Amino acid sequence: MNSKIPLIVTVICLCLVSVFCVMLITGVVPVGTQQNPEITPQVITATPVATPTPTVDPNQGGITGDPTATPTPGGTGTTPTNPPVSTPTPTAAPMGSIRTDIKAIYVGTMVGQESFLNRIIEWCRNTELNAVVIDIKEVDGYVYYNSNIPVIKNNGFFLSLYDAKYVINKLHAEGIYVIGRISVFKDGNGSKLNNYKLAVVKDNGDVYKEAAGNIMCSWFNPFEKESWTYNIDIALEAVDLGFDEIQFDYVRFPTVSANYGEYSRANGDAMKAITGFVEMAHQKITVERGVPIAMDVFGGIYEVAAGTEDQLWLGQNPLMFGKYVNAVCPMIYPSHYANDSTGTMGNGVGSVINGNKFTKPDLYPYEVIKAAMASIKYFNNQMVAAGDTVPAYRPYLQAFTAKYLNSGYYMEYSTEQIRAQIKAVNEAGYDSWILWDTTYSYKSDYFLSN
Repeated sequence: MNSKIPLIVTVICLCLVSVFCVMLITGVVPVGTQQNPEITPQVITATPVATPTPTVDPNQGGITGDPTATPTPGGTGTTPTNPPVSTPTPTAAPMGSIRTDIKAIYVGTMVGQESFLNRIIEWCRNTELNAVVIDIKEVDGYVYYNSNIPVIKNNGFFLSLYDAKYVINKLHAEGIYVIGRISVFKDGNGSKLNNYKLAVVKDNGDVYKEAAGNIMCSWFNPFEKESWTYNIDIALEAVDLGFDEIQFDYVRFPTVSANYGEYSRANGDAMKAITGFVEMAHQKITVERGVPIAMDVFGGIYEVAAGTEDQLWLGQNPLMFGKYVNAVCPMIYPSHYANDSTGTMGNGVGSVINGNKFTKPDLYPYEVIKAAMASIKYFNNQMVAAGDTVPAYRPYLQAFTAKYLNSGYYMEYSTEQIRAQIKAVNEAGYDSWILWDTTYSYKSDYFLSN
C-alpha cells in the first residue's frame, strides 16, 4: 500500500497543474488576481460597505446569425472554436417572467443616500436607464438593511445602510426595476457559524479565507445544503420586501485546492452541487413565489468544453445551471481577461475568446464583448438544440478605468468605450446589460435619451 502513495500524490499534483494552466489560457485566473462582480481588482483595498463588490450570476432576443467574432488588433485572429449554429429564438425560464429590456447600473448600497437615489431616478426619467442592482448581502456576510431573519438578527449580521421598503417603493413609483444582489458562498459571517461548521477547509485542515477589501472572508462549503437554505431564506425576505428579481453572485467554489471529504470536484460533484443550489432557489423563489432569479458567472466558463476544466473547478456548467435561472449575467469586462504582460492580470500570453487572441484586451472593448457574446451564444444554442429551457443573458459591462493594469495595457473608459460594449451586445441579438463601477462615477451621457 505505501508504495502507491507517491504515485497518487503525483497524479493529484498533475491534475491541479493542468486545471491552473487551463484557467490561465482562458483568461480565468485565480482569486486575488482576477475578480468579478464578485470583486474587481479596483475594489481590493476598499471595504464592501464603502465600495461594495460579481462576478459577480447575468440576454434577450433571437439566437440567429454567425456567433464568431472578428479578429482584433489585440492579437492574432484564429479560427473560431465555436461553429455557428442556427437556432430558433429561446424562451425564458418557466414560472417567472424576466425582463429582456433591462438597462441597469450597479449601485451597491448608495441608494441609502437620498441625493444619489434622486439622481438615478432623474436619469431613468430622461434616458434608457430603467433598472438598478442593489446589494442585499455582500462577501463580508452582512445583510445591508434591517433583517428579521433570526440567525441574521440574533448574530448582528446586518447593517442599516438603507431602508429597503422606502427605497424600493420610491423606485417602483417611477417604474424602475429593482434587482437585489446576494453574495452566496463567499460569506464571511454565515460561514463562521458553529465554529465554521459549514466553511470551506483547506487540505491542511485550516479554514480557507481570502481577502475582501480590508477583511479576510471565509467561504460556505457549497456541498453543505444548510448553506443553500441560509442564502435562500435571505432571498425570500428580500422578495417580501419587494425586490423584483434576485441576482446571485459567488455561486461557485473558491479557486483553490480544498478538502471536501467524500466529494471531488474532478468527477463533477462541484457542478452537481452548484446546480443543486440553483435548482432549489428556482423552486423556492421562482416557482413558489413567482420572482425571477439571475446568476453572475465568469465569462471564462464559456471558453471551454462543457463539463471540463474551469467548469469542473468552479462548479459552473452553463448547460446544467442554465435550466434553472431566468437570467445569466456573464462578467465579461475587457480588463478581466488575461493580457500578455507579466504584471496585473498578465499571464505572458493573453486570452483566446471565441477563437480570437487578445494580448491587450482592455484596449478593445467592442471586439472583446463581441467575441465573448459569441461564445455565450454557442452554449445557448446547444441548450436550444437539446430542447432545454434557456435563460436570458444580461452581461455585466465595464464602466471603470482599469488603472491597476500595466501602462499600455489599459485605456480610459468613458462614454465611447461603454457605448462600444453596448453596441456589441446589441449586435449579438440582446437588449439587456448592467454597467459595473464600484466608484459609482456614472455619467448621464452613457445612456441614450428617451
